[in-house]
Amino acid sequence: MEWILKSCVMQVDLSLAINYLPACTCFVKMVLFMTCVISITQGEEIWLFFILSFLLYMDRLIWRNIIFDSNSILLAVFHSNVYRLVRSVAPITNMMITTIICHILWAAFCLTLLVEPQILSRWIDKRNRAYTLFPSLVMITVLSLFTFIREDIETSLTKFCRAIAFNLLCLVWIYLIGVNNTQSIEYLKDNSSQFISRMAPLLYSPIWISGIFCISSMIALLYQYTNLTRKNTSVQEHPPPPQDCVIQVKNDTVDTEQGDLYEIFKMAKQLGKLTPITE
Repeated sequence: MEWILKSCVMQVDLSLAINYLPACTCFVKMVLFMTCVISITQGEEIWLFFILSFLLYMDRLIWRNIIFDSNSILLAVFHSNVYRLVRSVAPITNMMITTIICHILWAAFCLTLLVEPQILSRWIDKRNRAYTLFPSLVMITVLSLFTFIREDIETSLTKFCRAIAFNLLCLVWIYLIGVNNTQSIEYLKDNSSQFISRMAPLLYSPIWISGIFCISSMIALLYQYTNLTRKNTSVQEHPPPPQDCVIQVKNDTVDTEQGDLYEIFKMAKQLGKLTPITE
């Protein structure tokens, strides 16, 4: 007799203050990280960025992520600063209009992902793998296209504001949308690209496009949160039968001892419903 135990979907109880500790920790790390970045003087970027990359790597090895991968947010900001340093010495200087048009289209694409209209939701339900990979592919394509187009180095204040806005909007998406709209907490931790790729225009687009995108993103997140709240209220009023944990039984010719059967039925009583599968 073969027994298959389906895993339960873990939920985050946002009424507990401890579940906001990862967000606070991530924000403090970001402030400390950006303080180090803006203190780098011109001409010392390469070896200081190397030291910062080593510290981020050690943080990823040592720190235990809860709810989401906080280190991925720091790495995204780190990459954006290195990317801008590379573009500051790029050879091409005469494609400003093309750059602006592409960044506007990219920001519009990311806003569409944040809003998730009904037609997109139906498409996502059938192509979940594409939904996970496509935003990251678009981001990588856009960044690769403009790697060799020169861009002036931004001021320290602009860098700091970009990083903090990116950090806060990622955290807002995680706690308002991500914990309620993904398959599980482990899925959210393993797929940090879900929020990184959506908020990336804050880090890479021209500053005025990033500002418009920031305001539009807050409106989109509020809209999404309102829709999720409405759906959750409807589910609470008309709850479906509980089927979170199911133990499936597959009939076989193998003899099982009485002690094993007792343990199996004890587990079935604790975790869910006993469902036979016949071949």
